[in-house]
Amino acid sequence: MTVLRTPWPPKLASPIEVAPLGARHASLWLVLGRSGELTLFDADGGTSSEKMTIALPEEPTREPWNGHAMTPQLHASADGRFAAIANDFGQRGLVVDLERRAVTMELDGQDEDCETVPFSLAFFDIDGACRLVHRTAWNRLDISDPATGTLLTDRGPTSSGHDLDYYHGRLEVSPDGAHVLDDGWVWHPAGIPTVWSLRRWLRENPWESEVGPSRCELAIRTHYWNHGMCWGSPRWFALAGIGDDDDTIVDGALIFELDDTGSIPMVDGRARHRAFAGPAGNLFGDGDRLFSSDPTGLSIWDIGDGARVQHVPSFCPTRHHRAARELAQITADALLRFRY
Repeated sequence: MTVLRTPWPPKLASPIEVAPLGARHASLWLVLGRSGELTLFDADGGTSSEKMTIALPEEPTREPWNGHAMTPQLHASADGRFAAIANDFGQRGLVVDLERRAVTMELDGQDEDCETVPFSLAFFDIDGACRLVHRTAWNRLDISDPATGTLLTDRGPTSSGHDLDYYHGRLEVSPDGAHVLDDGWVWHPAGIPTVWSLRRWLRENPWESEVGPSRCELAIRTHYWNHGMCWGSPRWFALAGIGDDDDTIVDGALIFELDDTGSIPMVDGRARHRAFAGPAGNLFGDGDRLFSSDPTGLSIWDIGDGARVQHVPSFCPTRHHRAARELAQITADALLRFRY
């Protein structure tokens, strides 16, 4: 297995970010350019076609918190129709329909401590339709139709007895669109990653993200959030870090598995999991493998016994194309890809 190097076409040099278009097995990516260009890039063929140009969401520059500078982040729906650009560690974003070449939503996650978390946002497919879960306040998420901006989780204000003392963070949706992971935190301060059912939220209970029975707090870790997490399949996911406080947490992975009801089993009041040492940095998962990307390179782990089965030095991917079975790293002049 080798790392493939695909040079950017001249007009795509030094992109801001890329996002996988995951509906097909081809290595198709959406690329965000420095001037707001959104371009479809076929990494296998080396060809590109510009879809539209947008004005990047603007807001006042914030003092970086804990080293996290405000940065535009690109998200794309699996079918390639919709894209979202939101300011991680910031407040604002927007959603575009690439077929209509139109902005369909302007996003505002509110400014209360927004510099402490990435912008909470993720596309997912359910019941044959594309949906968007996104932050609408520091302690509130909603689901909208990205084609129209229609709110699909209408409910009262979170101050009506269902409010959370919880700063929503980065979101990761399971491959089947059934569950969502949230890497948020509470004062004072502790990371409390949570998981709950998107299906129950849409179909049964508009308060599921606040107090629903499927909502499960996975750990309480003082001063520890904004670290690796991923889904490996619809049935398991991983969190980075072993321990309860950032002063003592060591590199490693916590593996959580859903039972046949789609819930996380509890043992002595805590979410059941197993752990193994080693993984650090960004996490990606597929099947029975966990991938970790840190400054030393890419490591591949067997989640059954925790053994590291491969290491790819100096390759540090930040994106996972699940359909194409690729991990990708952006450089100024090329897209680096590792196929597994």
